[in-house]
Amino acid sequence: MPDWAGPKSGKLVKRATPVIDLPLGATEDRVVGALDIERALTRGEKAFEPGLLARANRGYLYIDEVNLLEDHIVDLLMDGNRAIGTACLSLGF
Repeated sequence: MPDWAGPKSGKLVKRATPVIDLPLGATEDRVVGALDIERALTRGEKAFEPGLLARANRGYLYIDEVNLLEDHIVDLLMDGNRAIGTACLSLGF
């Protein structure tokens, strides 16, 4: 195994693998996340509120009946680059 592939501390860490369920009525904000408007207005900071894809990181996003999802949600899941924003704030990832 290459040096970069192993754990840095020399010991393995066991973590539960997340399994996140994607509901059929999920919105774009719920799937990919959104800007935290409250934090932006009160503190003047750009803050990202992660969605279901972020919660499923290093795990599984379970989609029951993918054919019943709205087309734009399926497109979100299949695309790689994402930009989230409003009229005056934006965040890309």
